[in-house]
Amino acid sequence: MKQPEVSFRVPVDVTNPGQFFACCGLLELAHRLWPGAEGWFDDSDTSFFAISGGSNARLECLSDKLRRCEISGPPGAEARKGKIGIGQPFDLILNWWQTNDDDPKSPKTWAGRQEVRRIARAAQKALPVKSNIFNYGAVLRKRVECHTNNRRQADTVEPFYFDARRFAHALDTGFSLDTQKAETTAHPSVELFCLIGLQRFRPAPSSIKWNFEYQTWPKPLYAPIASGVASCAVPMPGSKRYRFPLCFRDNQKRYKSFGFSTQLEVIYE
Repeated sequence: MKQPEVSFRVPVDVTNPGQFFACCGLLELAHRLWPGAEGWFDDSDTSFFAISGGSNARLECLSDKLRRCEISGPPGAEARKGKIGIGQPFDLILNWWQTNDDDPKSPKTWAGRQEVRRIARAAQKALPVKSNIFNYGAVLRKRVECHTNNRRQADTVEPFYFDARRFAHALDTGFSLDTQKAETTAHPSVELFCLIGLQRFRPAPSSIKWNFEYQTWPKPLYAPIASGVASCAVPMPGSKRYRFPLCFRDNQKRYKSFGFSTQLEVIYE
């Protein structure tokens, strides 16, 4: 049986949960852009592949459409907790984070004054159009229309901290990155695609508090089916399971970050 032509391939480190769920976000958007799209990980879990019958089914096309689409959401205080919309051609509502900040079953990483839409739009503005998107770094900045007092200064925006490479505790750095608005590099593709992926692909709460688990899958699957495998609800031969911690970035346990995962010894027949 002839293998279908691969539409795009993305190098990935699946021990970085942000990158894993970013792959899930890629599949979600491909599923909406090109109905019938499938995705999977290679045997070594170092690449994510996607296939689709669409003639324009390329990563550059998907990234460009995401960069151009509208990201909407409520203003003011509601922007910190309300749902946001990923506009046409994706037509997707995101609201998976509407839980308590101290809920150990929620992978939510932000709190306080951080606004979901503002962070998402800053990541959208910085998205690259290239193949190795998860390793592209940039300083996230507010979009012009988000500046206050009619100032056009390039205010920095802290990411969601889904990318495990980003984790730092205030005591380790000597100050809070959030408070000081330091200009540090984030990986916009990981942050935005992960935010999208977590709407359908949820990590399973581990038996260890503030830890979560997820699974890769080795064969092409549609997004609705792949989400069951990724969430550890559906066993699949060849799948690999990983566990990662939700790390605290301050002593008050308000701000969190995804930590790197370790592979578990789970064998599927």
